[in-house]
Amino acid sequence: MRSERMLTILLLWSAFSAVKPATIESAGQEILPKGQLIDTVVCRARQDQGYALYLPSHYDPGRRWPVLYCFDPGARGKVPVELFREAAERYGYILAGSNNSRNGPNGQNTESMIAMTDDTRERLSIDPARCFAAGMSGGARVACGFALGGAPFAGVVAFAAGFPGAQTPGKIPFFLFGAAGTDDFNYPELRRLDGELEKVGATKRIVTFEGEHGWPPASICTQAIEWLELQSMKAGARERDPELIEALFEKAAAAIRAAEASHNPGESYLLTKSASEDFRGLRDVSALAARAAQMADSREVRRYLQDERDQEETQNRRQWELLARWNQRFDGEAVPSFAALMSELKRQSEARADSPVRRIARRTLQGTYIHAHEQSRVLAERKDFSAAVQMLQLAASIHPERQQVHFNLAAIYARAKDRKNALSALKKAASLGFHDVAAIERDRSFDFLRADPAFTKLLGGMK
Repeated sequence: MRSERMLTILLLWSAFSAVKPATIESAGQEILPKGQLIDTVVCRARQDQGYALYLPSHYDPGRRWPVLYCFDPGARGKVPVELFREAAERYGYILAGSNNSRNGPNGQNTESMIAMTDDTRERLSIDPARCFAAGMSGGARVACGFALGGAPFAGVVAFAAGFPGAQTPGKIPFFLFGAAGTDDFNYPELRRLDGELEKVGATKRIVTFEGEHGWPPASICTQAIEWLELQSMKAGARERDPELIEALFEKAAAAIRAAEASHNPGESYLLTKSASEDFRGLRDVSALAARAAQMADSREVRRYLQDERDQEETQNRRQWELLARWNQRFDGEAVPSFAALMSELKRQSEARADSPVRRIARRTLQGTYIHAHEQSRVLAERKDFSAAVQMLQLAASIHPERQQVHFNLAAIYARAKDRKNALSALKKAASLGFHDVAAIERDRSFDFLRADPAFTKLLGGMK
């Protein structure tokens, strides 16, 4: 099945590659504004598909431009476009963020990717050697999957996740920039990915930042674009710029000095090693490479790397334990064991000072919350509504303040024709600030409640 999907991508891209890119000033075409984020550009060939767009203020259709296609797990195209916007303006990148690609069936994501890339090729002047993809979480897996499947992306920027199924392939025909927050439940995956990519000889750069599961701050997005610039110079897809190379090298050296000043040997080692790899072939890095090799044998660095492996093992064990204790609630066993563990994890996650214990607790709770949501979708598709509800109740026990989880509960109850609980969950979502009446009106799950006076009154209150 996967090979068929990859073949489809290859065939479609082959067809599109034969199309000569047009410019936005071509006869009969609109002039798209430059230097501002456009929330939605509707694809000409697919009116049901669209994307957010950013053109640099100095965009000129007389030459070809690099492009970064962005995939958000919730089809929020403008979110990544806004985050990459400053770097795109500085380095001259076109940004396009799909408003349709989301976590879900891969066939739908393929359609969205093809529609967006085809439309931009028709409207804009794009450099075929500098097409890149970026994604977060499920969107990162989508971007990596497309690149593996034959889409001609020279590089991929993967935030908060790696390859589909978290499986690193043996051969990677593109360069990859990855990043994850220190409190992200997928943080261990990205750190593990760093070593796996090195083993297969891939061109890569993995960074971390303080934060949870999600899109990183704009500064990390800028770092990703700058890294793509370096790799493009190495590959000969971009003219070498000695001033830019030295400026970025000094930036890397400053980060190393800051890590050394904070007495963080592990971070110092990773930054030194990465800098020696990033700039190899662009300038002399022999001193950095020698320093990294020396640091790798130090007791402090070995301990740092072992501590990270231990944290991953502890996180996996605690998440499994939390799920097991939750399931015991429905097997007639003692409930307090789950409540006690949940209380302990929440207390640890709310500690003021950063520590491995706090990070593990935050990753465990966040990972369980996401797992519960994903499992509830799978179970609901199988029409196992009782089990789906149990999963969402687990998510609600972790984050009772989040309106979306209660809305999702209401939708599952509604699909199960449970009027009382559907209205109760919807009322709870509304009390937490959920007022997206349009989403409720679009959701067929609530069809059996349309004529219910209590439902009508509840929607009226939301409006």
